Amino acid sequence: MSAVRLLHAIADSLSRTAIWVFDEQCRVVWCTAECTAVFGIENPNDMLGKRPSDLLPGPWAGEREAMIRRCIDEQRPLCLLFILSGKRKMIRFVPVRLNDADETAKHALLILEPADLDRVHRVRREMPADTVVFSRVHDLGRLDALSPRELEVLALLGEGLRSKDIAEILKRSVSTIEGHRERMGTKLGLKDRADLIMLAREAALMVEDADGQRIRFYSTGSDPDLPQRA
Repeated sequence: MSAVRLLHAIADSLSRTAIWVFDEQCRVVWCTAECTAVFGIENPNDMLGKRPSDLLPGPWAGEREAMIRRCIDEQRPLCLLFILSGKRKMIRFVPVRLNDADETAKHALLILEPADLDRVHRVRREMPADTVVFSRVHDLGRLDALSPRELEVLALLGEGLRSKDIAEILKRSVSTIEGHRERMGTKLGLKDRADLIMLAREAALMVEDADGQRIRFYSTGSDPDLPQRA
C-alpha cells in the first residue's frame, strides 16, 4: 500500500478526526479536512507547508514543534495532553516514513483526540512515563475564572474525593475547602456539586494544571467548541 493510501486508510478508520503529517522542518505535508475547521482554512491544501508557529499561539507552537522533532529524532510514539476551551485533548505523535525509497525522509503523524479522565489514566498506565507529556500551557475556557487553588480543589472533586479528603491532601480545613467549592459554583453558575464534578471530569483536570500558563485560543474557523475571534 502506498503512503498516501495508508494515510487515507488511517483517516477513514478515525472518522471526523483531525490528523496531520509534519516533516522534519515541522511543516505540514498532509492533513485531513477536519484540521481546517479550527483554523478557518477552507481547503486542506492551503494548510500544506505551514508550521505550528503559523497557526497557534507562541507557547503552544513551541511546545508542539519540540514534540514533533522529538518524535522524529527518537522514532517512538509520544503523547501530549492539554486543555482546549475547557476540555481535555490529546495529541498522539507517531513516527512514520512516507517514502520507503528514502530512509532519511522521516515524518511525524499527529492525531488530535478528546481525552476524558479514564483515558488519561489509561495512557499513563500503558505508555512509558517519559513519553507522556502534560502541557504547561492551557486554554481553560470557562475554568479560567477560577484561581489556582480553586482549580486544585476542582481537580480533586473530579477524582471523586470528599471535602475531608481534599482538605487532608491540600492541608487546609474542611470549611476552607467548602468555601472554595461555593465560590467555584458562584463563578461558574453551578449550584450542584455533581455539576462541578462533571465539569472537572470533562476537562480531565489534574492538580498539576492549576499552576500552568493560561492562554486564550480564539478560532478563526467553524469549530463550535471553540470561541470565535471577534
